[in-house]
Amino acid sequence: MLRRLIVIALLVGVACVAAGEDKDPIKEKLFAAKVTYDKDMRQYRKQVEEWLDKREETARKAADKNALNQIKEDRKTFEESGELLVPSDLRTRLTKVRTQLEAAYTTAIKEYLIAKKDSEAAAVEKGLLELRKEFYPLLDLSKVEVKDGYFRIPPNTLVTTRQSYKGGVEIFLVARTESENIRLYAHRGSCVIFNWEINPKELRVCRPDGKEDTPESGSIATAKVMPLRPGTFYTIRWLLTPEGMTISVNGQSIFTEKKEYNLDIETKLGIQTVKSKVDVKEFKVTRILPKQ
Repeated sequence: MLRRLIVIALLVGVACVAAGEDKDPIKEKLFAAKVTYDKDMRQYRKQVEEWLDKREETARKAADKNALNQIKEDRKTFEESGELLVPSDLRTRLTKVRTQLEAAYTTAIKEYLIAKKDSEAAAVEKGLLELRKEFYPLLDLSKVEVKDGYFRIPPNTLVTTRQSYKGGVEIFLVARTESENIRLYAHRGSCVIFNWEINPKELRVCRPDGKEDTPESGSIATAKVMPLRPGTFYTIRWLLTPEGMTISVNGQSIFTEKKEYNLDIETKLGIQTVKSKVDVKEFKVTRILPKQ
């Protein structure tokens, strides 16, 4: 909701400035793109709310209290941040809406440069950078390079969530590595390492039974896997609950363990690189409520 108000305020501000200046066709086109973006985002939010309504209706018919509690938590998450792991058709729609606005910014920059209006081009470029950062509100992006449709984490860099999480979570990630090491961090020294530099064919897992302030301190578990192909985006999910964990790649489970975990200490979740750059298209976190 806050992000929506910010967007509306920006639109009003641009309109007021435009009204007091000579007509600038480039600025007007960009303003029109922003208006369209706000309209499309309102429609997207409506569709997400309808999806949540259908889930709730199904859960109520089944008298499924656990499912109802989870849906309430998902509604809260969406209301607070605008971010939620939704079905693929809705995710595709969101990506399209964002891409269209990015394209409008890029076009405006080019047109200003051709018109020899370098200061205006620089201002729009700065606005585009801030816009792209808004697409990943869960993460602290101070150490990354935000690009068109993804952000790039340089080698030897840890990117963490802005807030801490307690209890069960599902981390959803769409990412690619330049060569090796996509490392995900969670509670009490837990970690998942893809394309481990020592043995890329081994998925390396640290359980959440280590020291909270010491990464990768949990006890070790492994699984034989095919390495992720460099330069290829993969959809990765890490479900971590007090009853165990499941890790999947592109919808295929590659590691499952049923084991009691203590996730009661709040911690920030993270993505760590080593020698290779890692690009991230999507990053979502879903809080998983305990079963009652």
